[in-house]
Amino acid sequence: MLRLLFVVFSGLFYLACTSSAFSQGLSALKNHDIDQPIEWEAERSELLGREDVALFIGDVHVTQGTLELSSDRLHVFYSIVEGQTDPSVERLDVTGNVTIISPSEHVRAQWAVYDIPKRLITLGGGVKLNRGDTRLEGDRLEIDLISGVTKLDGEAADGDGARVRGRFILPESAPAKELEQNRPKQDKSNPDY
Repeated sequence: MLRLLFVVFSGLFYLACTSSAFSQGLSALKNHDIDQPIEWEAERSELLGREDVALFIGDVHVTQGTLELSSDRLHVFYSIVEGQTDPSVERLDVTGNVTIISPSEHVRAQWAVYDIPKRLITLGGGVKLNRGDTRLEGDRLEIDLISGVTKLDGEAADGDGARVRGRFILPESAPAKELEQNRPKQDKSNPDY
């Protein structure tokens, strides 16, 4: 019985890994060009009395190439490099109704930090990741813009420890008759077959 369960589990795992959702397992943001211009719009902007932070409030939208980000609030941390007229943006902190959209995924969370020099986007608070028909939920998500790997950490559920939840869509299975026709014929003259 245990061997049968292992065989069934192995088969399901193989199907899941070969489904279209997993064949596109890396984020389309792999090797994202962080040197592209960052364009933004919001209902209001404020300088916070410091020369290195700006605040944008209300229906905030940010784009950088194929990366789209929206939220309620955005803090931009930047530095002024001597001899340059444009500031060097180092980090974007967004809070409230955060959405990140790329060609391969759609993510919702309560907050996010886009660390530009580290090429890392971290999202937290009720994270919901959709990639094709695959849906995953957890508490904290990291998108590595170099490798394209996404890591999702779980959220505590009733004191049982951190858990990640998800739903994988398996490809439709072929009808049994079709499978039977494609099976190799057994050689009944060979008893070891």
